[in-house]
Amino acid sequence: MATKELRVEIWHQNMRDEIRRNVLEQYMAGRGGKGPLTVKERGSLGGMCKEQYTYLDRFAAEIAKGNLTEGQIRRRAEMYINSAGEAYERAQRRATEGTSLNEVSWVMDPPKEHCTGDPGCTELAALGWQNREPWPFRVGGDQIYPKQGRTPCLTNCGCTIHYRASRRKR
Repeated sequence: MATKELRVEIWHQNMRDEIRRNVLEQYMAGRGGKGPLTVKERGSLGGMCKEQYTYLDRFAAEIAKGNLTEGQIRRRAEMYINSAGEAYERAQRRATEGTSLNEVSWVMDPPKEHCTGDPGCTELAALGWQNREPWPFRVGGDQIYPKQGRTPCLTNCGCTIHYRASRRKR
């Protein structure tokens, strides 16, 4: 696009396709790649894509107006691809439902772009192991996941959720 060889409209559609493909690939990896998607899973994936498409539409409009440099475009485009990591995290949670893995921890490993804020990854990781139900990682009552864009590091988050069977005596 910087050399005007690719029209913004074509790039926009290619990005939509890439987001959808990456969300599906990440989700399938997170659930172990087994079997067809359920209706619930398809709806969840559609919702994740739709949210990113809304942001992408505004991004494409900014590009078309010439408001962004080549470097800004590249960095923001990478963030859309990173956002697919949310699908992996959601799939991991669903894949472990009904198992003995009833505790979760927000893990900053390996260190990437971690942050403080409300809530930041440092604060979420400091919670340590928590019961997975109710989901302990929330913003304004909504469940959050790494790479979802709800922490100050947005989709640049390098965190993941770990699962384990309870080690607590009951």
